[in-house]
Amino acid sequence: MPTIATNDMQKLLIQEHNFKDGVFAAAHALKTIQEHRLYKAKGYSNFENYCIDEMQIKKAQAYRIISAAKDGNPDHAGELYTTLEQEIQYFMSAFSEFIGGAGK
Repeated sequence: MPTIATNDMQKLLIQEHNFKDGVFAAAHALKTIQEHRLYKAKGYSNFENYCIDEMQIKKAQAYRIISAAKDGNPDHAGELYTTLEQEIQYFMSAFSEFIGGAGK
C-alpha cells in the first residue's frame, strides 16, 4: 500500500465523511420535498416530473433514495450511506492504523 502523508489521510477521511453526510442530507431533502409536496411551489403537478426536470433523476431512483432516508436502512438504497456509528468506527480504525504504521 502506498505511503500517504498524515495531512492527505486526514483530508481523505474528511472528504469521505462529507460525501456520506451529503448523500444522507440529499435523501432527507427529497423525502421532505415529496412528503410535503413542495415541488408544487415550482409549478409541478407531480413529484416524478419534478425529479426528472429539477434533480435529473428518475422516479425509481428518487424513491430508493427516499427509502433510505425513511428507515435508515442502507440496504434499501444499495448501501447509499452508512450509519453514523459505522462512520465513526471506520474513521477511528483508519486513523489508528495510519498512526500505528507512521512510526515504522
